[in-house]
Amino acid sequence: MALVGLSPSSAARADGGIEGIDVEAAGVNWGNVKKTASFSYAKATDGRDGVNAAFIQLNDSASKAGLFHGAYHVAAPNLSNGMDQANHFVEHGGGGSTAADKHTMPGAIVLRDSSKTDKCYGLDPTAMVSWLAMFDNTYINRSKGPHPVIATTTDWWETCTGDSHAFGANPFWLLHSADSTEKLPGGWQAYTLMQYAVSGSKQGKDKFNGSTDTLNNFILPQQD
Repeated sequence: MALVGLSPSSAARADGGIEGIDVEAAGVNWGNVKKTASFSYAKATDGRDGVNAAFIQLNDSASKAGLFHGAYHVAAPNLSNGMDQANHFVEHGGGGSTAADKHTMPGAIVLRDSSKTDKCYGLDPTAMVSWLAMFDNTYINRSKGPHPVIATTTDWWETCTGDSHAFGANPFWLLHSADSTEKLPGGWQAYTLMQYAVSGSKQGKDKFNGSTDTLNNFILPQQD
């Protein structure tokens, strides 16, 4: 499913901003996408060792279409620690683009319900914050760049981190569940990205909260 939170029939307000998409599966019509979108995030990895076989094609196609492009990791804190999953992400697309096209955005970590009965992967808020801090620090050290984007819903954040204010330096990707007036969780005064709709099961529609100049600055430093 495209990231987290939205059913195909739900939508949140997304006035203004720059259009983009998030994708998981191949088969994207990039000619149509670039008519309205300026950026794309593609799923690269999940959990301890999951790799999306479609990621390289999705990322390369977004680059060739002239879009800003980024990768996201679907977290599974019950399977391994934050350092292991950040390393896995960076080593499989999350650390930047080999194309050196100066259009690669920071990687994102997606946090969604573990299950209907245990959305927090068996971790209490203190343990979850520690797990995320380890992921965050490892990602920064490996990518030689900014903090990873945190993508989740307000409900998940409040429940599973105790509404932690410890990650205000991380760009926030607001994933609405149903409530179009959902408030921002602890530590953030504004969102950087917002998923406002889902088209099918493998593609989401998003907004970047800023200008073209801001989006140009929202990229990873180029690696030597």
